[in-house]
Amino acid sequence: MVFSSAAIFCNWSAVILNGSYRGIVENRYLAVSLSLPLAALVFGLHAIINWRPWLEKLFAAAIAVFIAVCAFIPQPPSDVYQDTMNAIPFLREVMKKNHIAEGLISYWQSNLFTFLSGGSVTLRSITDDGVVNHLFNSMYWYGQGRPPGDATHFRLIIVPTDDMRAAFGPPDQVLEAPGQMTVWVYPEARSIRYDEFFGNLLLSTHFTGGDHTWLMNAAELPTRSGQVAGTSLLATAGKSGEDLLTYGPYLELRPGKYRAVYRYQYLAPPAPDRVATYDLFVHTDDEDDQSLDPAPLPCPDTGPQVFTDTFTVTRSKQTFEMRINFHGSGTLRVDSLSVTRLGP
Repeated sequence: MVFSSAAIFCNWSAVILNGSYRGIVENRYLAVSLSLPLAALVFGLHAIINWRPWLEKLFAAAIAVFIAVCAFIPQPPSDVYQDTMNAIPFLREVMKKNHIAEGLISYWQSNLFTFLSGGSVTLRSITDDGVVNHLFNSMYWYGQGRPPGDATHFRLIIVPTDDMRAAFGPPDQVLEAPGQMTVWVYPEARSIRYDEFFGNLLLSTHFTGGDHTWLMNAAELPTRSGQVAGTSLLATAGKSGEDLLTYGPYLELRPGKYRAVYRYQYLAPPAPDRVATYDLFVHTDDEDDQSLDPAPLPCPDTGPQVFTDTFTVTRSKQTFEMRINFHGSGTLRVDSLSVTRLGP
């Protein structure tokens, strides 16, 4: 009884960890699970009944056969299984036509497609907001520990979300796979790749300076008080609220020394006591979030300006934002943010 329970528990754990539980094996494991109460009842009776030796052996064999039948009785294919099998030929053709080796999809479906396609439709797991799923995946799949040129360039996203569009921008092609699965295809020039220094999947167009500098136009950053003006963000007194003009980009930086650089311009000077301010906001796993390096964004004149913050990351599993807070005075345009790894 203990052995049977342990075997079922281990199998449940395995299918959940490898992402293949949903839609394929739940009926089979449900059948096995439902057999356990009956088995427990019978084994309980066995403990209080004085069996003859040969009858005890016969009974144990019958119970073993019963559990085996529950475990291996054929189950009808589920809808998720059928949808996956129907989508595989379509996705295989799309990937072949566009010279795509691997794609991205949610956790529950990544290994499902990879396994059922025999590796011809290899998909890796991401969360709904476009972040690498660290739960079970080998980071080597994404490129960690490999030379920058050898890292996988992802150009296919299946069942994308609005947050993924915000992170990676609009795709080149939008297709519809069987099973009502939306498919995004990106060009090689805007491929998505993992960077181990910045700890996330990022657009290749955001990297400069030999892969040690990450660069993003301000219009690509989230905002609470600004308006998009070309590739910049603009905040104007009387029109924009006193709130964050930029926040994000939620970089999971490895330990080392970094430099964040904002390029900005005051089109109309603010009141001296209401200049915009900068801070480095750190999210940690233990929820002990911190606002570090607070500083005003100087306005010596109305020409282009550069603000620099050099900081050190001392431990892993921290997510960083570089934020600018607009205080409702003057007109401020933020053009870009870059983050450079300076060294260990």
